[in-house]
Amino acid sequence: MNRRPPPPAVTELDPDGLRLSLRERLEFIELRLYWEGRINRGDIAARFGVTLQVATADLNRYQALAPAAIEYDRNAKAYYAAAGFEPRLIRPDAQGWLMQLQALGSGLIAPAQGWLGWQPEWATHAQPQRLVAAATLRQVLVAIRERRALHVCYQSMSRPEPHWRWLSPHALAHDGWRWHARAYCHEHGDYRDFVLARFLDLEAPAGDAQGSAPEDLDWQTRVRLRIAANPALSEAQRRIIELDYGMTNGSAEIICRRSMLYYTRRQLGLVEGEAAVAADRQLILLEASEEAPGTS
Repeated sequence: MNRRPPPPAVTELDPDGLRLSLRERLEFIELRLYWEGRINRGDIAARFGVTLQVATADLNRYQALAPAAIEYDRNAKAYYAAAGFEPRLIRPDAQGWLMQLQALGSGLIAPAQGWLGWQPEWATHAQPQRLVAAATLRQVLVAIRERRALHVCYQSMSRPEPHWRWLSPHALAHDGWRWHARAYCHEHGDYRDFVLARFLDLEAPAGDAQGSAPEDLDWQTRVRLRIAANPALSEAQRRIIELDYGMTNGSAEIICRRSMLYYTRRQLGLVEGEAAVAADRQLILLEASEEAPGTS
C-alpha cells in the first residue's frame, strides 16, 4: 500500500503554502495575540468547533513557526505574546477590529462568528432594526441570479396604499440604514431603489428580466467626491479632521456609485457653496466629478 509522504517539518512550511483551514486557525492565534496579548486552546476550539487536541496542535505548530513570538504560562494555561512578538500571517488592521465590534453591537454577526474575545466597554448610536423577511430576500436573490422578473406588492411613500408592480432586480444596495433592491421598474420604465422591508408580498420569479445592470447608468457610473475640512474651523480643528479622514494635502477622495450619491452626501453632511462653510459642519464638498462607466 502506498503511503502519503509525511508533511514537511513545521519550520520548513511557507506560511503562504498552508492549507486554508489551518491558516485560518493560525491567523486567529495571531489576531488574539496581537489585540489581546494571550490565547488558550479553548479559544480556538470554541471559535472553529475543533477538539482541544487539534487546538493544542495548532498552538504547537504556531510556536514552531514563530518560536520567539509566544510564551506559555503553565499557571494560566495560556500562551502570551512575547516581547519580540511580530505578526507573520496577518496585517494588523484597526478598522477591521472596530468593524468587528460594530458588527457585533449591531447584531450583524453573532459572537461565535467573529474573532474578538475580550472587549472594552463601548457604545454605538442606537438605531432600530430594519427587518427583511428571509423569504423576501431569497426570492430577490433568485431573481438576480437567474435574471428573472418579480411581481411585488410594494408600499411606497408616494402612494397611500400598496400596489402590485413588476420589478427586475439586478443588485442590492445599503444606504447606511436600509437594504434596497436595485431594480428596473416595469411600470415607470427606469431603474430605482426599492426598500426590501417594504416588500409586503411577492410571487415566485417568473418571466425574463427587463433591463440589465450594464444598462443602469446610475449604477454603473462612479462619482468621485473630493472633501476637505470646513475652512471655518480653526487650524487645529481642521488638522484633526484631516487626520481623522486620512486626508492628503488638505483633502480626501470618496468614490461612490451615482445611484448612491444622495445617501453618501446625506450621511457625510456634504453641502456645496457658502452654506456649507457658514454652517456648523466638519466637512465641505470641494468637487464632484463623474467617471464614465467601465473606468476605475
